Amino acid sequence: MDLLSKEQYKEIKATFRSMDTNGDGRLSVKEFKEAANKMGQNVTTKQVKEMFKLVDDNGDDYLSYKEYEKMMVEQLESHIVEQQFLEQCFAKMDVNRDGTITAKEIAKTMKISNAEADELVREGDTDGDGELTFEEFVTVYRAKTD
Repeated sequence: MDLLSKEQYKEIKATFRSMDTNGDGRLSVKEFKEAANKMGQNVTTKQVKEMFKLVDDNGDDYLSYKEYEKMMVEQLESHIVEQQFLEQCFAKMDVNRDGTITAKEIAKTMKISNAEADELVREGDTDGDGELTFEEFVTVYRAKTD
């Protein structure tokens, strides 16, 4: 699919190098866990080992750059596809193209009741204007799908 820019690939490589604290060209469970924790991800050794099982293609208990890059590309591309999907959904609901969606627009396009649409707007309307911006819409979507 390759949705990433050259800059994003450079960033992946730079992140890998910063995580590879001993410079051996591969990430150990310890290096990965320490880097994740520095980035605010509170992960356990057990969680990192489980993740390694999924992406360590050769089973050596380390992540090579290629294994790390593959994992990151899949995550970033998944995020890009989700973002495009959400933008399309929002655009379809924004019938009058004013950049926000109302309960009425939601009810019409989703074919749900006005009460259900009102509830969705109440859940996400952080600024109290009775409409959802794209960011508010994304927050509601993620809350409903998590």
